[in-house]
Amino acid sequence: SLHSLLSCLGCHSYFAYLFPPVIITYLSLYLTGHGRIMTSGIAIIFYCLVAALSIAVAALSRKIGLSFPLLNQLTIGTTPKK
Repeated sequence: SLHSLLSCLGCHSYFAYLFPPVIITYLSLYLTGHGRIMTSGIAIIFYCLVAALSIAVAALSRKIGLSFPLLNQLTIGTTPKK
């Protein structure tokens, strides 16, 4: 549902803003290495991949941060509630 999608985006938004430059860099290097030109179709796929991978990495990082709280503190500034 839309509510669960927006809730997920809200939960992971801060880290998801930090990580896209990394994803953009490596996807661009991949495209360049394979001789691909950024056509409109590739651009749409490119930015959908950037958004999806950013949210996936943010969710994974938050999940790992539950076991290693320092990770969450360094990346998104949260500490475990006591």
